[in-house]
Amino acid sequence: MTPIAIVTDSSAGLSAELIQRHDVQVLPYYILGGGRMLKDGVQISRDEVFRILRDGRHLPNTQAPTREDFAALYRSLLGKAEAALVITPPRERTTTYQHAESARSAAPGLHIALLDSRHMSLGQSLVVLAAARAREAGGDLATVIAAARRAVDRMEMWMVLESLKFAARSGRVPNLAQYIGSIVNPVPVLRHENGAPYIAFTARNVDQAVDRLKDELAARLSVAGGASSRPLHAAIAHAGAAAQAESLRAWARATWSLIELHALEVPPIIAVYAGPGAIGLAAYAE
Repeated sequence: MTPIAIVTDSSAGLSAELIQRHDVQVLPYYILGGGRMLKDGVQISRDEVFRILRDGRHLPNTQAPTREDFAALYRSLLGKAEAALVITPPRERTTTYQHAESARSAAPGLHIALLDSRHMSLGQSLVVLAAARAREAGGDLATVIAAARRAVDRMEMWMVLESLKFAARSGRVPNLAQYIGSIVNPVPVLRHENGAPYIAFTARNVDQAVDRLKDELAARLSVAGGASSRPLHAAIAHAGAAAQAESLRAWARATWSLIELHALEVPPIIAVYAGPGAIGLAAYAE
């Protein structure tokens, strides 16, 4: 029997290789469009979602895994795990946490703990991986949760968007209104703070945005003698912006002492609101 099952959702954007290597249970989100509700990565592929986004005529919406989805997963873990740690996106941004919590009664024989990762996508994926490593090192549930919480507390999560179009449609960026209608600086760069993405600055184009992001990250994570003097865990993802993402990866490798640097893809659930061309980076100090 596995002592601790680690559960998350497809908005984390973990690769199939990482899911298998660390034995993570992943519940798919739903993509809603054309009168259909399709499971992310199961009934609709990443490429199909991006085709719909680029077409732009019928933009999809998303829905969190349901209470019934969580209940079924919890029941499937009975007799296979002694406990489960469920790591979700920010509870203010999605109903995932609420559904995971309300479904706990479906498996009274399983000890289920929940952790709000306070981040979406890459930030959430690094929190999941921190928990997985602690479990693999033999940690009990309290130790695994503590490792995940340290990652949450130290996380820097940033995303460069190609434009404001998809973010404006989502209504999920609190300070977006002041940038609507901007002609001079159309490329927004978002920083996640306390569970929400805020526009930290804008740039004239994606290349300039990535260059300034490097300066911001260097200031926040590369201060000699500070927390960043310790090695970093990092992940970089993109949605059709491979060249810029590779530039950012090369810079990270040259700038930081890295424990891990994962090259991932922006998950469809996030791309629906970030848009094609998005580039994300998350990192925290050991």
